[in-house]
Amino acid sequence: MKRVILGSIVLALATAFSSCQTRKPPEEKGDQETVQQTGFTPGAAISRLHFDGGSYPDLFASSTYAVWVDEAVTSLRREAAVQAGETVGAEEEAEAVRIAREYVIVECHLDSVFSDMSIGYDAVGFRGLQVYLSTPDGRKIAPIQTLIGTPLKTEPREALKLFGRTNLVVFPKHDLWLGVPLVGKDAPSVRLVLEGHQSVFYFEWPTGVPAAPTPTVSAGEAAEVLKVGFREFHERVRQLAHIFG
Repeated sequence: MKRVILGSIVLALATAFSSCQTRKPPEEKGDQETVQQTGFTPGAAISRLHFDGGSYPDLFASSTYAVWVDEAVTSLRREAAVQAGETVGAEEEAEAVRIAREYVIVECHLDSVFSDMSIGYDAVGFRGLQVYLSTPDGRKIAPIQTLIGTPLKTEPREALKLFGRTNLVVFPKHDLWLGVPLVGKDAPSVRLVLEGHQSVFYFEWPTGVPAAPTPTVSAGEAAEVLKVGFREFHERVRQLAHIFG
């Protein structure tokens, strides 16, 4: 039954994104409009984890991935919630859109089936890891907030155990002092780096192509994006309400 529902949502997604590509967003004024127009826009929502070097290439499982939660992802989750019979109020939707426009939120789905289970347990909770955005011009940008996912997912895997968490990493979309985009539109890509436990990993998002725009969520990625629902995500984000005031 769940597969049938998901299938209908994915089918509706094509129509929803076609509408999103042609519909103009609400007008923004002044400097905020300039920031939104010139900031980095990813060409895809999902990134797989890459190993960049170190002692433990198998620290994280191959099922690990991250979602760049932009307006397209927010729209997809809202559509799925409505199709599932949930009521999404105008105020709730407006808040979700505002957060997606003003902040970069990377949703990290981390799994580990590591031989040293204590290290695997720590890694999915970001313990012993430095997490930051890395830009092509060499900057390392620390998050303004992180939220470690609960509850912890555990599954037996032969003699080992899988540990999993979904963590949120939050950055502002523009420099709070200079009022310019934190990452400019000309950046070819942006990485979220996980560095620690004698290893370096990263998620990477290439920039979108203005001349040939494509939806940031493909039909094939929809199931992974929808592992976290609209309301579930924004209930978690409200735990960070003090930075969204």
